[in-house]
Amino acid sequence: MVAKMAKCVVWLGCLLLLQAAARAQERGVYRARLNGLELGVDEENGGLVCLRYAATGAILAASGESSGLLEIAYPNEAFAPLRLASRFSHARVQETSSGVTITWDDLRPSRSKVALPVGKVQAEVTIRAAEDGRSVLLSCRIENRSALSIPQVLFPDLWGMKPIEGVEGTRLRLARGVVHPFQIPIRELQAASPYYERVGWKEYPAGEGYYALNALRW
Repeated sequence: MVAKMAKCVVWLGCLLLLQAAARAQERGVYRARLNGLELGVDEENGGLVCLRYAATGAILAASGESSGLLEIAYPNEAFAPLRLASRFSHARVQETSSGVTITWDDLRPSRSKVALPVGKVQAEVTIRAAEDGRSVLLSCRIENRSALSIPQVLFPDLWGMKPIEGVEGTRLRLARGVVHPFQIPIRELQAASPYYERVGWKEYPAGEGYYALNALRW
């Protein structure tokens, strides 16, 4: 009897491993090279999982579940901080003559138990090689067919950016100064703070006057 139970446990363990392997194989990545830039798009949710260039190495690396590309604010009476994002949604990835088109017929919310209004929010992102032979262009079209307004759009919402010049050398150059974004403490994704904490966020708005770091100069 003990031997039969042991065989049953081993058989169940093997079955679970096979199921996990099958799920890993099911999640595909669409890969393309546009003007020398290698990119990978998660075929399930349409998020960017890879950006790599020969001169810089890895620019972005993310798993399918933690990838990003598009996120919008979608506040309602039930939950004001509600978001709709590509990482919560199902995408269609289609190759074009100059790049790739990613379509979401229904952007899904960050909270599954929040009541949504009638209608859907649809989006389409196009990534294509520019005619100059060096650049890559990203464009986004959003169709709000729902009853709620969209006060904020994050695009491109890139998750998994890498310090391509190292922690000390990677810089964000603004109009009146330079920022070293990777020198601040960075939390692991699993240890991310709640939505109401501002830890890890830094904004550089352009509307704070001429002497602001991101002041517009003509």
